[in-house]
Amino acid sequence: MSIKVRTQKDVNEKYDKKRKLKKKPYEKIVSIRNIKFSSINNKFFISKNRMCLTPQYKEFKTIVYVAAKAVKDIKPPYKMIIIMHTSMDIDNSIKCIIDALEDKKILINDKHIERLIVKKTPKKKNEEGLLEVYLGSL
Repeated sequence: MSIKVRTQKDVNEKYDKKRKLKKKPYEKIVSIRNIKFSSINNKFFISKNRMCLTPQYKEFKTIVYVAAKAVKDIKPPYKMIIIMHTSMDIDNSIKCIIDALEDKKILINDKHIERLIVKKTPKKKNEEGLLEVYLGSL
């Protein structure tokens, strides 16, 4: 199965034009191929009566952090599009992605995200994962 890579223009037209929103474009800030997604369900483990982040969660967050592109002039409130090609539940990786963007100071705080669109395409066993994140200001 081939994965259709979307351009920033495709995303802007599809999600803004159809909804007749003001023309404030999204900017692609993350594009990762062959990624293994982490789940919020596996975020913590208990060690010596303390909650610790799992290595899998840390690795996923670090990959997103490193791949994230710094942006200018995108101020709150935010609108965000997350496109995933994965076999996981649609909601399991979102918090980790947003946390990585906060750590990189791309987002001031996730409470300022007022519009979040998530598109998931199912991944078969032998296919590679894909993550794209687009961000804009409302």
